[in-house]
Amino acid sequence: MWCVLVSGASGYLGLHCVKQLLEAGYIVRGTVRSLNNSKKVEPLRSLPHASERLELVVADLEKPDSWPSALQDCTYILHTASPFQINPDESCIKTAVDGTLNVLSAAARTLTVKKIVLTSSCVAIMEGHEDSTKVFNESDWSVTTPTTNPYFRSKVSAEKAAWNFVKNFGNDDNKFELTVINPSFIIGPQLSDIEGASANTNSKTDGERIIAASQPSIWMKEIAKALGNEFTSQGYCVPKHKAPDMIIKAASLFSDQAKMVSERLNVECKIDNSKV
Repeated sequence: MWCVLVSGASGYLGLHCVKQLLEAGYIVRGTVRSLNNSKKVEPLRSLPHASERLELVVADLEKPDSWPSALQDCTYILHTASPFQINPDESCIKTAVDGTLNVLSAAARTLTVKKIVLTSSCVAIMEGHEDSTKVFNESDWSVTTPTTNPYFRSKVSAEKAAWNFVKNFGNDDNKFELTVINPSFIIGPQLSDIEGASANTNSKTDGERIIAASQPSIWMKEIAKALGNEFTSQGYCVPKHKAPDMIIKAASLFSDQAKMVSERLNVECKIDNSKV
């Protein structure tokens, strides 16, 4: 059975990918930044079949020398690791780009690697466009400026760096296939793990970007209601009411997070997700 490497295995998306791969019978190697962080490592080790087919290794996006040994003998790579900050700054752009290129560079020197599935985001596609009637598809790229949210720019820059890398393989490089998944808001396992895992062995996804998002999208009010129904009985308080637009706009003067929300008030994004 093939060995699949999952970068960022202890993250929300990575953990679900590892779970699905183990259930499908794959041998899985997951990268973590430390094997001593029990809160990150134990959920992985407690997965069904983990004791039989899961190996955890240390690799860091900012340490290129940590990747060649991590990729050794792997056939497929799910690259889910990417910097995420609540209040992102410029540093996340360099980390995302360098981290992606570190993984791809190591794969280009590893003859067993056939394919990399990179997790990008819809924010690499839909940001900064003025046409409110536009239906977005995989050929679109976000329009960014120096004032665009650094996290959004990190996704655009990292994905473009990946595509540029595979378009310029050296003569001696291992020329693997690249597939990019562009999910929207991830709220549950079905979007993250199923799309990432099936893209591994499906040759129709070679060289493709794939938008993984529902259309029409789920309203946050519906999400809040579902979460409230689930967790209220457990003692949690989940807000179910919409904040007035005026409050959000006022808060945007003092909060970068509120500013990001304010820029999306009453904006409907339409997408073509037919590739999924």
